[in-house]
Amino acid sequence: MSPFYLSEGKENYLKKEALNKLKDKIIPRQYEDFNLHFMNANQFTGQEIVEAAYQIPFNNKL
Repeated sequence: MSPFYLSEGKENYLKKEALNKLKDKIIPRQYEDFNLHFMNANQFTGQEIVEAAYQIPFNNKL
């Protein structure tokens, strides 16, 4: 699993389905509020997206 995923395309339904499957597989529900960030590239700078990607997940076992 990768720490960062980028989704692009016009089929919003398919993107949401893929995201939900991935989310259910890798993020425990009790940590979802802490470890999940949705970011629209049109609303954030590249620097802000990179900084979010480098944040250490809550309850991470290093």
